[in-house]
Amino acid sequence: MNHNLYTMTWLVRLSSQIGRISDWARMNWYSLHGSPQGVIRVDGFDSGGFSVHHESSATTIKWTEISKICAFKTDQITIDRIDAQILCTSGVVSIHEHLPGWTTFVEKSKEALEAIPGDWELEIIQPPFASNFTTIYEQSSHHGDVI
Repeated sequence: MNHNLYTMTWLVRLSSQIGRISDWARMNWYSLHGSPQGVIRVDGFDSGGFSVHHESSATTIKWTEISKICAFKTDQITIDRIDAQILCTSGVVSIHEHLPGWTTFVEKSKEALEAIPGDWELEIIQPPFASNFTTIYEQSSHHGDVI
């Protein structure tokens, strides 16, 4: 491989990482090292919520407990992966498109949280090499208030 091409490729990857890090810091609602690790599947969907299973435990999340969902792409070297960070009363839950249950999560979240755009996944995937960090859901500050 040509040295200049190698250097340019390395700089593009580094720039992508720096952009993603600054997006995360700017949003200031989860940290790079605070994400739960070891999620193995998402299931148990019903009108009330769903479950996120870790290697040694499970967390049940009610749709009404979700205050924010952000989605973005993560560079996996040969492919990009769509990730979601869910901010709820029990903390921040990280899931991604390679987990069993991801497709059902996307469908059911659109049904349960009507403010989620119907085509958000299509907006996230383009252009390549960009994290496209996007808030796809944010609970209204007047949620449940009588006006």
